Amino acid sequence: ANETYIVSDPTALSLAEMIAILRRARSRGPKMIRPPKSWVRGTLKLVGMADAWDRIAYPSIADNAKLREAGWIPATDAPHALAKLAQRAR
Repeated sequence: ANETYIVSDPTALSLAEMIAILRRARSRGPKMIRPPKSWVRGTLKLVGMADAWDRIAYPSIADNAKLREAGWIPATDAPHALAKLAQRAR
């Protein structure tokens, strides 16, 4: 009682990977450009959003060990769930 559990996929995905999965599920190419990281980081800093860099540049990682120890197993993984979401949104 009164415990907190973190739900997360065992495989961390970056924002770019998530967008690619969503686009692929809708039969579209990734169509993503990869500007130099220093440009993106510098632009975010310039507009006062330097803290956003860590959220978009790196996968979000959450430790779900406590939930797994309680016996939880995800019904599907994040890539498949995102693809289903994109296909249903048509």
